[in-house]
Amino acid sequence: MSKIKINLTSGATVEKALVTCFKGTNGDYIVFDNETNGPMGYPVICISKFTGTGCEKIYDPTEWGSVKDNLKTIIGGTNLPYLVVPNILSAQDDFFTPLTLPSPSFELLKNVYKPEDNTPPIPPAEHSQVVVPPVSEEPVMPDESISLGSAPAPAVEQPTPPVVEAPQPQVVPETPVVPEVQIAPMIVENQAAATTQPIVSNVTTINPEPGPVPTQTPVEEEPIDIVALKENFMKSCENMFDGLVNKLTNKP
Repeated sequence: MSKIKINLTSGATVEKALVTCFKGTNGDYIVFDNETNGPMGYPVICISKFTGTGCEKIYDPTEWGSVKDNLKTIIGGTNLPYLVVPNILSAQDDFFTPLTLPSPSFELLKNVYKPEDNTPPIPPAEHSQVVVPPVSEEPVMPDESISLGSAPAPAVEQPTPPVVEAPQPQVVPETPVVPEVQIAPMIVENQAAATTQPIVSNVTTINPEPGPVPTQTPVEEEPIDIVALKENFMKSCENMFDGLVNKLTNKP
């Protein structure tokens, strides 16, 4: 496989191995080898729309579906018109969509690509028939995850046991409980008081006539003799002092 140099708009340059380039149903398309394998070991290819001097990513889902149908046609044994690719191309940074292929399908795409003779499609009767297994999908990259060709045998589905529904318990409605009405004790006490209390009617209240208010005779206070109190106090102090002196002098 020849290497194609691709100049990206970001300024970087990458090289991809050319697998095939063909004229499809809705345009011209180019296939590169991504030189990696998917989770199941299948080779990963990169597919872009070919403009003659560059590559563009395929965004239309309908166009992408027709490209996969074109690849199935080539793998099934019918050649499409192949195109010559220059050694240098230009492209955006995300110019391709990845796709996985089984190894036999990948090798067939490389071997039948002969752009120099531009061989027209060969009828199936005159060409060695290639049996194409059912299409299977395998996750490879976030953009696309479809593989064309053989795939591992699908797992045998185990019979699912019948589901027996468990009987639902009957819901018995609860009987509402009517609360008992009780008579407040206050009402009973009031009734008892009303029956036991004697009824007094036609009672005449006689208010006593106010009598004369007794008068109090003011008591005259005797005047305090300040001089006499002072003399008594000084006499008491003198006696106490004399007694203290006698006690100290008579002390053995």
